[in-house]
Amino acid sequence: DKREGWRVILIDRNDYHAHVPLLYDVATAYFGREESGEPQLRAGCAIKLNEILPPGVQFVQGEVRSVDCKTQEVVITSSSSPLPKEEKFKYDYLVLALGSAIDFFDIPGLAEQAHTFGSVLDAIRLRRLIRDCLAKPVSEKNRSPLAIVVGGGGATGVEFACELAALFHHLERQGALKRGAWEMMLVEASRRILPPLPLRASQIAHRR
Repeated sequence: DKREGWRVILIDRNDYHAHVPLLYDVATAYFGREESGEPQLRAGCAIKLNEILPPGVQFVQGEVRSVDCKTQEVVITSSSSPLPKEEKFKYDYLVLALGSAIDFFDIPGLAEQAHTFGSVLDAIRLRRLIRDCLAKPVSEKNRSPLAIVVGGGGATGVEFACELAALFHHLERQGALKRGAWEMMLVEASRRILPPLPLRASQIAHRR
């Protein structure tokens, strides 16, 4: 608000805010909805920034390329125009809120082989991958079940594994998936799943 002598500029590569706790709902959505339904699935956990930002906050879609602390200037590559262009923004105060990143814990081969699950695009890719794996014809020579390993027994891993199992059971009841055609393993480094929660909550979730 210029009358108050301040303004806030929010810069992000995406034009939406992703609600990460709901990503599992996108990745495990029923396969009867094909690509035409993906925008609807995406909207379930992604809120357009322009719809939630209050007056006085300007949103700029782009990628931060550099920050000059001496001149107090941020340089971005803007994606709001058809052709990407460089823009500069002066600031008095700079807040870096970069979000989270996948931690592979220096496990050899994990970064190259695993499918990450931390963004809306990750969730869409996982849904497509699982759907395509189930759609592959099983030959007489290769009748081994689809094996899925979920790394991490926190809230995201547990919710994803449970919802995916529920989807597979639903497909079995429909006759779209044979029993024994899949198996799933949840791997957690701690002694129990959902380690941040009280022990009783972990035990209830484990039994379930």
